[in-house]
Amino acid sequence: MIVMSAIKGRDDKVYVGHRHHDIISGMVNVAGVTPPIGGRDIQGFCDDSGDFLTREAARAAFVACGQLGRCSGMPPHPDLLFSEDLY
Repeated sequence: MIVMSAIKGRDDKVYVGHRHHDIISGMVNVAGVTPPIGGRDIQGFCDDSGDFLTREAARAAFVACGQLGRCSGMPPHPDLLFSEDLY
C-alpha cells in the first residue's frame, strides 16, 4: 500500500511528506538541500513497508493493492502516480 509521497535525494536520503511540493520546500528550507530539486533527485512514494518506489512502481503497487477504489477511480496518468492521486 502506498502511504506517502517521497523524494529520494541526490544524497540517497529519502524525504517524505503528503505532497511533493511540500517535500521540496522542506528539503530546501529545513534540510538545506541546494536547489533546484530534480535531476538526481527522484520523485516517488513510500509504501507501508517503508520502501521507496518510483512513480512508475508506485502506480503499479497502487493499482495492485486496490487503493484506487478508495479514490475517485483510476489515477488519470496511465503510467505514473502523483501525490494528488492519493487524496
